[in-house]
Amino acid sequence: MVASESEHGAYNRKVDASFRWGMGWFIFSEVMFFASFFGALFYARVITAPMLGDFDHKLLWPDFSPSWPHSGPAGIVDGFTKIGPFWLPTINTALLLTSGVTLTISHHALRANHRSSAIFWLAITVLLGVTFLGVQMYEYGHAYSEST
Repeated sequence: MVASESEHGAYNRKVDASFRWGMGWFIFSEVMFFASFFGALFYARVITAPMLGDFDHKLLWPDFSPSWPHSGPAGIVDGFTKIGPFWLPTINTALLLTSGVTLTISHHALRANHRSSAIFWLAITVLLGVTFLGVQMYEYGHAYSEST
C-alpha cells in the first residue's frame, strides 16, 4: 500500500517529512537502547566491582577480587576464556560487510529501474545473511560446548 501510493505520487512533503522523522526517532531509540546496555556495563565494571572490593566489604566477602570478569561469589564459577578473533568472527565480519555492499548495489539497481538486477543482488544479500546466521549459530554452539 505504501509503495503503490508513493509510485502514484500520492505523497506530499508533509508525508515525506513524517516518514523521515519516524525513521529518525527509530534510530534514536535504538541508539539509546544500546547506550543503556553500555552504561550498565560501565557501571558494573568501573563503579560497582571496585566498590565491592574495598575494605568496607571485606567482612561480607573476604575472598572477593574486584577484577573483571569476576568469578562470582566465593569463586564458585569457573574462569572465563576469551574467543579469539580468528577465524569464525573474521568470516562473519566479512559476511556482514559484503552483505552491506550487495544491498547497496541492489538499492542502486532498483533506483535505476533495473528490477532483475535488484532482485539478483537482493537474493545474494539474503543468502549472505542466512550464511551469517549459520556461522553465528555454529560459533555460539561451539563456544557453549567448549565452556561447559
